[in-house]
Amino acid sequence: SDDIWAEHDVLGKNWHPLHQIPPKPSNEDERLKVLYDQELLDTPSDKMMDTIVEIARKTFGVKMAFISLVDQNRCWFKAKAGTSLRQMDRDISLCAYTILQEDSSLWISDTMMDERFKYNNIVHGDPYIRFYLGAPLSVMRGGASHAIGCLCVADTIPREGPRMDEMLLLETLAIGIVRYIEVRPHLSQTPSVDVPNVAVQEGKRGPSVSQQVVSEFFSIAGVEVDVDVIRLLAGKMVPRTVQSENFLTRKGDQGNSMYFVVSGACSCQLNGVEIERIDRGGCFGEVAIMNMCKMKAAGVPMSVIQKRCVRMADIRAVERCELLELSFDDAWPLIRQVPTLWGVLEDITQIRSERARKHAPPASTRLL
Repeated sequence: SDDIWAEHDVLGKNWHPLHQIPPKPSNEDERLKVLYDQELLDTPSDKMMDTIVEIARKTFGVKMAFISLVDQNRCWFKAKAGTSLRQMDRDISLCAYTILQEDSSLWISDTMMDERFKYNNIVHGDPYIRFYLGAPLSVMRGGASHAIGCLCVADTIPREGPRMDEMLLLETLAIGIVRYIEVRPHLSQTPSVDVPNVAVQEGKRGPSVSQQVVSEFFSIAGVEVDVDVIRLLAGKMVPRTVQSENFLTRKGDQGNSMYFVVSGACSCQLNGVEIERIDRGGCFGEVAIMNMCKMKAAGVPMSVIQKRCVRMADIRAVERCELLELSFDDAWPLIRQVPTLWGVLEDITQIRSERARKHAPPASTRLL
């Protein structure tokens, strides 16, 4: 009978004879059960996850990024960027090695130099992966961690490393994905929750004001986020007011907060020259916050971070402005919970850094 060959199809796979097939985790049966309980396999695309992988691809400067779910015999991509692949055989997937890490990321500087991967089909053929970084998506069940898949970035050229800051950043994004996976079934059932009122000098605005500003911020950036994410972010903001012609921040000041504009307009100035006008829905102060997050992720002491992360420009109110302030203490956990926030701030930071370079004097020192 042909039935005796049902579970022995490996001979039909065109692997190199020296290719090392990844081992299975010791908790494979329990891991698969947790994966299937999530009801994610072979489901339609998810805008949040699609956004996260695109952010990861741009942030790490690589060709490809995936959210990979490791099934019994395949790795299926719940989200992907930079490739048309939808899945691949588990035998040749680097993600099958990543889930063995459980709680730490896997960095491969050059697959051609690693005995586990140098004979792999996806190294010598499409998609020609040379650099790989993967962070497991670990779900807790019964007091134990189960890696159901991973968030990974990959490129066709090698990369020196490992770099701890990049590994920690990807792990942070992976934690955000797991949290999103866990709350996703309940998002459509979540009852309306009020956020604290935003007080301003004329009185109090309704709780929708901060949510509207946060929503506009993401909309301007071209990113769609769930209403619960908007509520979460808006609920951490504190109202501030600055009168016309007053400076809110000066170059060299300690940068431990960022601001979102509710009304009015601010001028971002460097060396007395306006390089940007910021109005409703815009933000400023994110450069210092981003640097603080990167340094904290790298394990730098806060005493050092506070000295090094300073404002790189002056911010002056062109007219009376109502603002929402997000402190670093609140931003740090939010960035871990809302991976899309990091990507948007990264894009803004790159744009502003380029503008700053154009207006910087030739002999200026490097600013954080």
